[in-house]
Order: sequence, then C-alpha cells, then structure tokens
Amino acid sequence: MALILGVSRTTLAMARDRHLAHAPAAIHPRFQVPHRAVLAVGAVASAVRRGTFA
Repeated sequence: MALILGVSRTTLAMARDRHLAHAPAAIHPRFQVPHRAVLAVGAVASAVRRGTFA
C-alpha cells in the first residue's frame, strides 16, 4: 500500500516536470492528493498482481 502511494507522488512529480502526460498531475480540490495518479498506479499494480502483464 505504501508503495502505491509513494509511486503516485513520483508520478505526480514526473507529470509536473513534463516527463509524463499532464493528466496525472491533477490535484483533488478537497483532499489535495494526486487522485488520478493514485488511481492509475493502483490499476497497474492490480493488473500486475493478477498476472495480466506477465
């Protein structure tokens, strides 16, 4: 779980520096977290866990 949150912050930083698309850099207005990056990293982690990318 901590890895997903850490990687999502890294994804946010890379998107802000324009190393990735701008969409993951969106910050949730109420909770002030990179919600799109958290969802994207969670989806990739879930797919890897299921063996979809193996």
